[in-house]
Amino acid sequence: MLFENMKVISNNKPRNAVCYCFDWWEKFFLPAMTSLYSLLSNNSLYHQWDFYFIVDQSNDKIERWVWFLKNIFLNLSLTVKSHGSDVWESLSKKGSFPPASFYRLDLAVLFADVHECVLYLDADTLVLWDIKDLFEQIKWNGKPCCAVPDHDLYNRYFFKRYPYLIKQSKLWRPPTYNSWVLGINTLKFIESRFRDLCIRFGSAQPVLALPDQDMMSGANILVEWSLIESIDPKYNLHSWLLRYRKLNWFYWFEEQIKNAITNPVIRHYTWLNPWIKLDKINVVGDYCSWRKKLIDFDNERGLLDVPYDTMHDKYFAFMDFMHNNVITNQEAFFKFWLAVRVILYHKVSKNR
Repeated sequence: MLFENMKVISNNKPRNAVCYCFDWWEKFFLPAMTSLYSLLSNNSLYHQWDFYFIVDQSNDKIERWVWFLKNIFLNLSLTVKSHGSDVWESLSKKGSFPPASFYRLDLAVLFADVHECVLYLDADTLVLWDIKDLFEQIKWNGKPCCAVPDHDLYNRYFFKRYPYLIKQSKLWRPPTYNSWVLGINTLKFIESRFRDLCIRFGSAQPVLALPDQDMMSGANILVEWSLIESIDPKYNLHSWLLRYRKLNWFYWFEEQIKNAITNPVIRHYTWLNPWIKLDKINVVGDYCSWRKKLIDFDNERGLLDVPYDTMHDKYFAFMDFMHNNVITNQEAFFKFWLAVRVILYHKVSKNR
């Protein structure tokens, strides 16, 4: 079985770790595998790192995929670990995201005895370049976490929902962060009690629209920005950033944004509609290209007897149609996107 207990690695230089967290909903399987496939293909040092899928329950389909990837990449250390928490079950009821969305906040506790640096990647990311420099930033940045500040649209939404945080801040609308590419220094994370601060913030809110992201940004502001270090946007170039160019980019110099768009290391298409052309960058061109490589490799060798999931493709097509033909205002579409997340999550949860 691929579901096994964690093994403590005892050496003078702890290995880095890359983690994906997702739940039983099968729409995440193929994107997560595609993301990992792009990372392994573009990083020759992958054999020096450990990879994990943190899931809420065992699943034969995941086991088959892991076996498949180990047949492609020699010396790949890839482990599937079951995980769950009553705290996250409770907080997930306040929003539209499943408990697995909070698992990244448990990674420091899970791996503190094994890894010093952990990189969390969302399933909807593509790693297009070498990330060894990112691990160095995670190790030496001096704070428990590092992440890319989020776009102005989310920032404005955040402070409309939590206006009291502005009064506690010395800045007008301080930065909020996109937690879906997250670097974690495990020891500093535990010492800072970051997880407890996030739980305390989340428990005090009646609703959490973007749960872990809201909690992390809120906790960071309450302790005067001592928890999260800002990193270059090339490490999380997301589709909201590309689509809405009329944003208040007061977190980054213009040259950094231009460089991120030209030379992204990690592209994050945020489940929005990744195949639209954004500033002559076809996001889906990358995603579909990597997915095709993965599927073609399987078709040539017949290693998998697992149907490829198309549920997320239908979701993308629907959202693409709505944005381009029905809801063209960006703020209105952002609210619609959140509402659809709520409806889909609760509908699928009933059929679980």
